[in-house]
Amino acid sequence: MRTHHIPSTDGVVLEVHDRGTSPSSSSSGLERDEPTVLLLAHANGFHSRTWDAAAEELMRVASSAEGLGGRTGGVRVITFSFRAHGKSTAPISAGRDALRWGKFSEDLLAVVEQTPGLVRGKLVGIGHSLGAHAMLRAEASRPGTFASLYCFEPIFVCDPGKLPPFVPMSLERAAARRRRTFPSRSDARAAYGSKPPLNILQSEVLDAYVRHGFVDAAGGEKGEVTLACTPETESTVFACGGVEAEANKLVGGGKVRCPVTVAHGATHDPRDVYGRSPNDAIYSSIISPIIAEYIGENAFVEYAPALTHLGPLQDTVWFAKSVGAHLSRVGVAKGRSRL
Repeated sequence: MRTHHIPSTDGVVLEVHDRGTSPSSSSSGLERDEPTVLLLAHANGFHSRTWDAAAEELMRVASSAEGLGGRTGGVRVITFSFRAHGKSTAPISAGRDALRWGKFSEDLLAVVEQTPGLVRGKLVGIGHSLGAHAMLRAEASRPGTFASLYCFEPIFVCDPGKLPPFVPMSLERAAARRRRTFPSRSDARAAYGSKPPLNILQSEVLDAYVRHGFVDAAGGEKGEVTLACTPETESTVFACGGVEAEANKLVGGGKVRCPVTVAHGATHDPRDVYGRSPNDAIYSSIISPIIAEYIGENAFVEYAPALTHLGPLQDTVWFAKSVGAHLSRVGVAKGRSRL
């Protein structure tokens, strides 16, 4: 895996992981497709390395006999950490404006434009939550950036008149209360693995979240670690999303022209960990069909009722199959990818 450091706006330097290209699934001597380039963007509070298990599964399927979505040229997988997440740096300014959601699409575009070997229009963007928001917003602002988009529960503000009844919740307050320091990474892993919401993550994903999502605590006891994405950062990002992320204004009305899959998990989930009853609708899920409606006829909705908002990190085998189905839908002509 090759690591790049890419400058973005506000003095931010992004850590980008180019995971290379999986072997082609074509038999020796047959004409091969070019690799499909997948660019993955994470959710608020996560980081590039939480995609490790998903990236491995995507590359495994791509190199198998059936290929990924019928494409036989293998895949090149690239992930990165947004500003103030993982090992990407925080904005120079400590103000709230540098964490508004439009800034994350600026990070995404910086990765597209400056990572060696990437070509606008020949990328498949794959985003989760905030990452999916950034993908859609980047494509809307610069049409032709992506060949297609796969978005799992993109977060936007939607017209209340389109929403079924749901119980609002404050992710901003929940993030602000997060414990920031642990005696060790193993203590953090044990704590997260024993209770919601992170205990539903696939084991390898949770391992990577803890291994790469903490830094050694400055001046702390030996082995003490602290969150790389601080509770203040995560909380501020949630707060900003609630006031400036209007879906129809940002991505509606034909602004997003490439094919889009909008996937979402359960709309009502008795396992919910935030105090809602099984009859309360889950906002991140119920808005997905509405966002697809805003995007228009080039959007397809996939429903995965067995999953939660953390679906891509909860079941990476399902996730790779879902991405493969997306690639099949956006088209393979005469055995050659249209990308």
